[in-house]
Amino acid sequence: MADTVVTLGDFAFERFEVPPSIPFGGAQKLVAHKMVGGARVIDAMGRDDANLKWSGLFEGKDAIARASYLDALRIAGKPLELVWSEYRYTVVIEEFHPDFKRFYRIPYSINCMVVEDQSAPVTSSPPSSVDYYVEQDLLAATPVVQAVNMEAVTACDTALRDAITAAGDLSKASINMIGSVLKAVSDGMAIVKAARSASVASSTVSAAALLSAMGSVAQSASLARLESLYGRIGSNINSRFAASRIVTIANPDFAVIASQEYGTPNAWPTLALANGVTDPRISGIVDVVIPRETNIKTGVLPL
Repeated sequence: MADTVVTLGDFAFERFEVPPSIPFGGAQKLVAHKMVGGARVIDAMGRDDANLKWSGLFEGKDAIARASYLDALRIAGKPLELVWSEYRYTVVIEEFHPDFKRFYRIPYSINCMVVEDQSAPVTSSPPSSVDYYVEQDLLAATPVVQAVNMEAVTACDTALRDAITAAGDLSKASINMIGSVLKAVSDGMAIVKAARSASVASSTVSAAALLSAMGSVAQSASLARLESLYGRIGSNINSRFAASRIVTIANPDFAVIASQEYGTPNAWPTLALANGVTDPRISGIVDVVIPRETNIKTGVLPL
């Protein structure tokens, strides 16, 4: 979930710490009364949310410190807010298992018991249209862009909206128009990510600049939200070109993969967009989405 921001309490998962998926949902507690003649009366006793479990990888010079901090949250046993995309839960960490490989490489798994589901309930089935979902995310992004109030971010947001407007009906837009929109999404994510990095850096100031630091932290949260929205817009638009498979690769080079899969290294932007990244090279062991070859032949290459 390269385009997803995941936070647990005050801990924000980064890079390979972000899991490829987070299964959620659960059961409805039912009591069945079996009547004479085979009839049944079913009493629904209420929701029974499943634990939220996932795994990831701490990597880099701070791997031990970050794994130890999550273990401290487990030991404390306090309710924490777990947030990703549109989902928001209050949870308690039931299990956390880091697996020390090297001081810079620690795979982990985590199991959180749900205390409360705070996600906004969906009471009606929305239309299954790419345009609908993109429109909803753009609406959600508007106040976030205003709150960030950065010229570069505003400019990239405007460029994205102009590209979407020019494309018209995304479900019927030409390959070239879709490519223009995806290019705008990619550019927007890169600018927001750079702005977020700068904001996080500026938040680590001395106590004398506490008010400024608080503003930077708030801005960083808004940028993280915007990055998530842009990533989902790209994913929804990319759903027109569904992937045929996912493979796990160490230190993938998209130009090499494109050459192997499609016969040309120039196809790497399609792989990058399908995986929510902008760089043709990624470090570490990651799951790589490989779009169907038919997509390449119909022209989803150029950006």
